[in-house]
Amino acid sequence: MKLTVTGASGFLGGAIVTESTLRGWDTQAISRRPWIPPAGAYSLHGIDHNLLPIGDTYVHLAEESDIGTVEHLGDAHYLKALSFVEALIKKALGRVVYASSAAVYGTKGVFPHEVNEPVLSSSNYTRTKLACEQKVLAAGGAVLRLSNI
Repeated sequence: MKLTVTGASGFLGGAIVTESTLRGWDTQAISRRPWIPPAGAYSLHGIDHNLLPIGDTYVHLAEESDIGTVEHLGDAHYLKALSFVEALIKKALGRVVYASSAAVYGTKGVFPHEVNEPVLSSSNYTRTKLACEQKVLAAGGAVLRLSNI
């Protein structure tokens, strides 16, 4: 199995890369910033989505997490994020795990959230997350709505 992890230098990405290499999986770690991956992982820094390596499965964690930055970038961020997800889907033949956000449920309501709760596209951040989720799910991938990482 060849696992490709975007956002590999982050908290969750680093843990996934470490665990997958310990299991002996062929692991490709992609990050925007330089870092030293664990022994056995192949690292790519700052790769353009047009040059993504082919992988069996992609775990996509590399998206701007700062809501203020996403709101400031507006449509430019939305289009870039969708384009990147589409490239991942194409390279992995739909086998993509996408890290979304529990922010799509809004800030009101009962916690923890249920998957079937209504979602809100109330900001560019949530609009982007929901659009990427739809692309991944339509291609047969999986979506994780994470919070507090």
